[in-house]
Amino acid sequence: MKYSYQEARRLGLLASRQAKWRRKDPYLPSFEQRFGNAKRKEVPVGLMEVPVSMIEGTFSNARRESFAPNFLPLLDESTEFGSKWSRLLAVQEEEGFTEPIIVYEFNHRFYVAEGNKRTSVMKYQKVPVIPAEVVRILPNRGEMAERHLYEEFLEFFKVAPIYDFDFSHLGDYRTLARLLGKDLYHKWSVDEVRLLRSEYRLFKEQYLEHVSDGNDITCSDAFLEYMTTYGPAALEFLKVSKMKRQMKRTVRRIKYRRK
Repeated sequence: MKYSYQEARRLGLLASRQAKWRRKDPYLPSFEQRFGNAKRKEVPVGLMEVPVSMIEGTFSNARRESFAPNFLPLLDESTEFGSKWSRLLAVQEEEGFTEPIIVYEFNHRFYVAEGNKRTSVMKYQKVPVIPAEVVRILPNRGEMAERHLYEEFLEFFKVAPIYDFDFSHLGDYRTLARLLGKDLYHKWSVDEVRLLRSEYRLFKEQYLEHVSDGNDITCSDAFLEYMTTYGPAALEFLKVSKMKRQMKRTVRRIKYRRK
């Protein structure tokens, strides 16, 4: 595929128009816009691989009107913004970005403080993860509808620092740990974390490509159901064709239980 600023901007303008038709905000969300400037505790997390799909927007209001809701550019190619974006695209294609972006994590979603254009390029190229220096903002009491689920995620993250999992139900992180013969009290080894992350990303790649269309079942929920049914060993040395068939059966089981 030939990547270009013109194509990225076309997709951005389309997303912005579609948002207007739905009477939604036509610009990129910002943390300040959504949550204001109330005082909250901040906790440095460090350098992490952040799923690009979990990056919700920019941190401040200053940059948000340069981007559509899908983080693609809106400004004309002739602007300084357009020139810088195009140069970053060339860098990413030739050698890849080496400097991490800086993000704030709030309720398991990310808002970019530095590196908005790099994030935009990665969104455009559908790159799954991006290196980021992460600072966690802890919600004040009463700011979250799913507070207990987020607290369980934090327990999981403390022993297995993986951002990718985003379960829908309280207890799911504990269930995942139990299926792997682990718990949320003792730190997992580096190799265990690396293996789980790589297996999940393989599963997610296949799920998004072959199974996810037409259903509202998240990849994390499907992965947990898959692991419950087939066991952790099912992902080792598994042929992609067999995995796809098993994924489809997994989705059918979840849909059946919802009836």
